[in-house]
Formats: sequence, C-alpha cells, structure tokens
Amino acid sequence: EGEENEGEENTEVNPPIDIYTPNDPTPLTLSDPNLSLKYNVYPTPQSIPSKIPTVFSKFISDSAEFNLLAYHTRLGDSSITITPWSSHKREINFTCKTGSPIGPEKSRAVKSQTITIHPNGFKVTTETRLLDVPNGDAFYVTECFCVIEDGDDKIFILDGFEVNFVKSTMFKSIIERKTKEETRKWVKNYVDYWRECL
Repeated sequence: EGEENEGEENTEVNPPIDIYTPNDPTPLTLSDPNLSLKYNVYPTPQSIPSKIPTVFSKFISDSAEFNLLAYHTRLGDSSITITPWSSHKREINFTCKTGSPIGPEKSRAVKSQTITIHPNGFKVTTETRLLDVPNGDAFYVTECFCVIEDGDDKIFILDGFEVNFVKSTMFKSIIERKTKEETRKWVKNYVDYWRECL
C-alpha cells in the first residue's frame, strides 16, 4: 500500500503536459512587458483562426502530433532529442546547418525552454546556443514566443528576441546581424508550419 502511494506521489510531482492547465493566473496582453526584447519578428501580431487548447494540443504538449521533433526533422536537422516538459521546462538538442560561409557547415545546438501557461494563452521562452560555430561560446539567443486567444476563435502570435553576449568578440556586429536574419526566418517558417497543420 505504501509503495502504491509513493508511486502516485512521484507521478504528481512532474506530470506530463498534455492538457492545457494554467500555471499563472495573470491574463496575457498584446503589450506584455516580457515581450519587450530588442527585436521583433513581426511588426504586428500574427492572427490565425484557432483556439488556445487546440494549438497547445497539436504543437506544444508532450503528445503533440506536430511537435518540434517533427518540425526539426522537416528542416533536415539530425540527432534530435527532446526531453518531456518537467516543472514547465524542457531541453531540445539537435544538429543543424549553420548557413555560414565560415566555420563548419553544421553545428550542435541546444534549446532550453520554459513555458508559462495563462488563462488566455501561453508563452514559451527559449535560450538557444550553437556549440560548434566560431565564437559560439560568446553569445546565446533569448526568444519569447507568445500565443494569445482573443475570444473569437482566433489566436494572436507575437515573438521577440535578442542576442546576449557573454564574452567580448570582434565579430559581435556580424554575429548579431546573422542571428537576426536566421531567427526571423526560423520563426516565420515555424508560424507558417502552424498555419499549414491547422
């Protein structure tokens, strides 16, 4: 009997995120201060006909049909591993093309994600590091992907990001310019993927 109760307790600590259950009671707004990062992917929020529980189930939950494993595979990335959500955090490891004229053609990458689930939407904050590119240890990218329901069978998507430098490098301006281009391209393609799959 004691063993059964112990097993039940462990299950309750970090249950898989399969059902849309808010962990922050504060409603999201289109002017959320946490989205005030240095750069925006879109000048205005993107609108998609859908509902929050639908997109959460299809793209974000641990059992999502169109999850990041499917999307990274579609992009041609390899060695993809994604941990289940635990305490609203997870990690994605993969190898991707760098698209850089200098350095290796491919690089290992790590994305560390934290999700905040609100009554009317959710926010995924991602820190991305490229491990094999020149000066890869000098910077990482913070991105905030926010999805808000407007109550009329429609969601809004906002995305802000910034490049964080943790070491000085003479290539800072080049890294920032290239990262801005690649991040905007990645997010726009990902949102198009949502549109296609809904």
